[in-house]
Amino acid sequence: MGGSRALAWPRYDRGVTEPLGYGDREALLAEASFSVEQVDAVRLTGPWMPVSQKGGADKLYAVTGGRGELTVDGRRYAVRPGRVFVLPAGAVQRGVSDPDDPLEKIYVHFMSVTTGVLHLLRFFPAPTCLEGDAAGAIIAMAREALDEWRGRAPGRQLALKTLVMRMLLAAYRAAPAEHVGADGRQATQTAGDEPYDAIRAALSQMAQRYDQPLSLAALAEHVHLTPNYFSVLFRRLVGMPPMRFLESIRMRRAQELLASGDLPVVQVGEAVGFRDGNYFSRAFTRCTGVSPTRYRASVR
Repeated sequence: MGGSRALAWPRYDRGVTEPLGYGDREALLAEASFSVEQVDAVRLTGPWMPVSQKGGADKLYAVTGGRGELTVDGRRYAVRPGRVFVLPAGAVQRGVSDPDDPLEKIYVHFMSVTTGVLHLLRFFPAPTCLEGDAAGAIIAMAREALDEWRGRAPGRQLALKTLVMRMLLAAYRAAPAEHVGADGRQATQTAGDEPYDAIRAALSQMAQRYDQPLSLAALAEHVHLTPNYFSVLFRRLVGMPPMRFLESIRMRRAQELLASGDLPVVQVGEAVGFRDGNYFSRAFTRCTGVSPTRYRASVR
């Protein structure tokens, strides 16, 4: 694998519902990138979100006052001071504020993406609701983010992205006792979301066998789905067809080999799964805009 972080996901040997393991998480986090879209503080004296909405961005809510209720993907949580909510893009949410105790919160809208296209919080979920020390630390950082957003000092986006990464890290490392479950129950370890488990298993298969012939049918069989359903599901969760994503893995590895070694172009193509050197050159040019030979010359 040549030490590539993006291709470091471990093998899934015990079925597609195996939880995301340590190695998977580290690989996903190593490839993560962040952008911050908006930070603000609000005091809700009326309705908050009476109609269910599907968020287009990742969201973090730091509750600083008041009371209310938040429903996330059908799970209901009490909203009160000292709690933090982390919602991935695509989560369906509905919220109400207590009219006698107006809700106050700092919200951060951001995007977290890994390996260029995957929504990090969908493939490496953070706890939906936290309270305790971890939540307190996140709320303090949310206040810093609000000051940065409003201050517009040089390097603001860098500071904001750094704060978002620190807030997510605090959420990931929060003690289990600080996780809050739906309807007031303490959160417990639950089985993974089967569609995401299946796609994670397919991604792992691609990452390990990108240098071998892999067909859509073989990938679908590996995760026990029909090729048509697998293709539709993969496109919905990843954002592109499975074979195009496999090609992107191969091209990233080819770029590494072209930049760091002296293998002939034909052998580079073979090393990343192309048995026809001419087809590899055409595919590389289509994906990168330059031929393998010109790419090697440009990076050197």
